[in-house]
Amino acid sequence: MTDLIDALALLCTAAGLIAGLAVLGTSRDGVFALRVALDLWTAAGLLRLAGPPTWQRLAAAAAIPALRQLLSLNLQASHSSRGRPPAPRRSLRPAWTRARR
Repeated sequence: MTDLIDALALLCTAAGLIAGLAVLGTSRDGVFALRVALDLWTAAGLLRLAGPPTWQRLAAAAAIPALRQLLSLNLQASHSSRGRPPAPRRSLRPAWTRARR
């Protein structure tokens, strides 16, 4: 039974790598690709918890969501700090009060 759980966890890990690379290749969005990969790696960690309880399995399962949060926050911060043109300003006046030209 433990061998089957370990095989399924390894399959989830490999699927996370493949899915992350596929998302990165199609969307060119590294943050989204990392989220997809880490979701499947979280599933792999949870599968490993179904086996015999050890501190190593528990630490690995807890480290993956923590790593996901840290990496996502870091990548979002660096992604949003890049120079982007400011959004166009909207007029606060209703359309019917604006003069037409």
